[in-house]
Amino acid sequence: KSCPIDGYGNPSQLSCYFDFYEGYARDSQYVVDCVKSCDAQVQFGSCKFCPDGLNALDFGVDNDADKCHFCPKYDIKYPDRLVPVFGANITCWQMQEFYESVDIDKNSQNCALAQKMNFICGCDGTGYAGANTEAKQAVLAWLPRMMAILSIFGSLFILYDTTRTAQKRCKLLNQMLSTLSIFDILGSTAYAFTTLPTPQADYLYGSEGNDKTCIAQGFFIQVGTIACFLNVSLAMYYLLTIKYGWQQARLKSKRIHFFLPPILVGLVFAFVGVPYYDNALLWCNNTARYWPEIPVILAIVFATLIMCAICIDVRKKSRASLRYSSRRNSVTLSDMVFVQACWFTGAFYVTWIPYLAIQYMWSSGKAYDMYGFILYASISVPLQGFWNFVVYVRPRYFGRPKPTDLPISRRVSLVTLRSSMSRLSFRARRAADDVELPKQENDDILKTKQCKVDNPNGPKFDRGKDPIP
Repeated sequence: KSCPIDGYGNPSQLSCYFDFYEGYARDSQYVVDCVKSCDAQVQFGSCKFCPDGLNALDFGVDNDADKCHFCPKYDIKYPDRLVPVFGANITCWQMQEFYESVDIDKNSQNCALAQKMNFICGCDGTGYAGANTEAKQAVLAWLPRMMAILSIFGSLFILYDTTRTAQKRCKLLNQMLSTLSIFDILGSTAYAFTTLPTPQADYLYGSEGNDKTCIAQGFFIQVGTIACFLNVSLAMYYLLTIKYGWQQARLKSKRIHFFLPPILVGLVFAFVGVPYYDNALLWCNNTARYWPEIPVILAIVFATLIMCAICIDVRKKSRASLRYSSRRNSVTLSDMVFVQACWFTGAFYVTWIPYLAIQYMWSSGKAYDMYGFILYASISVPLQGFWNFVVYVRPRYFGRPKPTDLPISRRVSLVTLRSSMSRLSFRARRAADDVELPKQENDDILKTKQCKVDNPNGPKFDRGKDPIP
């Protein structure tokens, strides 16, 4: 047999498998003969939902029980709909005929992918991420949306609370938290639309978009991952504060190193991913295999290594302090900072690890119908802003030590320091009422009140950092 040609006179290898003129699938013998005559091995793109290459020499099953069926119950409701598996213009009816006429193993990736898409044709089964009922499909669309809205409100609170006064805005920790919250709001807003921007032709629950809206959603979801990378900067901040005792002045001198790398990496991957943004069942995202998740994995690895370094340092200091402390259950400021850092890192893990797991399982051709795990991953990743909010407000209710938890020397020093500061503040107010300062000097005092920066050469009362913004 000669190789079939398309409408432009070019060889069409896919036509060895499907007759695009008569609208049916080829029989198995024709496929084998056609492949032998023109080497019709069809290769597809590399993506999470791309099929393996078609090669008739790999067809065949030992018994009929191992054969794949596109619609196992033969209940196609929409035979003329297009199925985006092996290429354009392949209808539900052609897919059904192809899998009935050609022997393909039911455990192959091509079988799993085809059955994953059979919901488009109205087939009964677990094709829609395991959602075999409309109610499950609605949950898969609406529950992540509600979680994303919770995340938006949590991030908005952090953004407001860290920027509501000039003094708060001057703290580097607050600047990092507010920046992280801004990018989380962008990502959570994109997640909140779930299936709405996906193309209508994909027939997902609630899909009303097109290719352009799908690309826009995928882009802003990737921009939102900058919040993930900023968690590494946050961990580095805690390392420099707890282990190395850096003060605000020194930390602020390195401010660009905390912000520029994570933002730059996130934007680069967001723009590079534009050709790969497509329907990813839950929403539109980068559908390329493996590499889109590499930056998030590296962020988790770096954050983990940094936290291990902090943990080892705190453990050494705690052992050393036990030799000289009169109270073995005393709580230091460094301990409080360390605990807060652990909570932020824990929120980071809870958010991203389940989502990474499902993405890599999809890339390897697995877990297409694991409804429970897919649902769990879909509600975990939009919740980063909410968990950050919980960690942010936690010290106000659970994180402050009781006065009796502090050593006696520490309590006495704190009372003395507060009394001295109160007397100095009272004298300063009296002097301001009695003396009219020159304009330049008065402006300097106002600037000092707006933003206080530690003097790196001045006295250091404590090398710890208040964990409460």
